[in-house]
Amino acid sequence: MGAHAFAVPRSIRYRAIDAFAYDELGWVLGEAAALTPETVPEPRAYRRSNGLDLLSRHPRLLSPVGEILEAAARARDARFIANWSSDAPIVANADECVAIVLFGAQGGVAVAPAIGFAENIPVRAGRILVLAEGDSAAPLPGAGVGPAFVIRYERARRAEGADTPCDENALWPSAWCC
Repeated sequence: MGAHAFAVPRSIRYRAIDAFAYDELGWVLGEAAALTPETVPEPRAYRRSNGLDLLSRHPRLLSPVGEILEAAARARDARFIANWSSDAPIVANADECVAIVLFGAQGGVAVAPAIGFAENIPVRAGRILVLAEGDSAAPLPGAGVGPAFVIRYERARRAEGADTPCDENALWPSAWCC
């Protein structure tokens, strides 16, 4: 019998990761809704929200993004969507990775890889979808899935240009707000 070699795709493709607890995201959602209008002209407007800024630099997002990009990541732009609907599919363009943080608790999202078959993924608060180049995602037809935070990452040109990860526990509410 001969040995067979199997080609392993170089790029790791994530579909859904249950990354955050509801308690970590509750205050972020409230702050984002108050500070970040749905249509924001400048790509870094989300930085006005401390919670969204921390979320975009969280290790649980940067780690899978860095694996897909095979380099340190830097947020190119991001936007908070108050109610993501099937009218607004999200596509990862060339040389980028897209992370979608879901805040809702019902509905489903269809994730279509660049190569392969689409997969329907249930929405859960704290779940993230990480899309590689060519992948797309959209809520299932006829239903919105609630709020979502969409971050487009690119490879950092130099290590010092990469986003500095926040602390692993940075999103847990502090004692003063409990």
